[in-house]
Amino acid sequence: MNLNIRTDGIRLSEGLKGKVESHLHLVLSRYDDLIEVVDVLLKDRLTSVQDEPEKSCLITVHLSNSRSIVVQATDTGINGAITYCVKKMNRNFSRYLRKYQLFNRQRSRKAEMKRLALG
Repeated sequence: MNLNIRTDGIRLSEGLKGKVESHLHLVLSRYDDLIEVVDVLLKDRLTSVQDEPEKSCLITVHLSNSRSIVVQATDTGINGAITYCVKKMNRNFSRYLRKYQLFNRQRSRKAEMKRLALG
């Protein structure tokens, strides 16, 4: 799994980089054979309503079948944004795999039925 971490307005310390890597490794390591690249964007931005700083985390997982899973989370602190975004990625990745496995089972059944009908 290739991991790219970019920042916009946030200093990427070794501790922050380690936190992102460990959280993602914990969640995505079991799917390593399906994942090509993981892109992470950590961003600091101002909200227009209260002019309070808001931290944002965007994770894009590029899969080996040319599909991507994208999640984003915001929080007042970067650690909260990272944690919430990784939880969302875990949930979305699990949901994607259930749909993908169901699709493959249905396709296998159709192929088997066609083979039996022709044979």
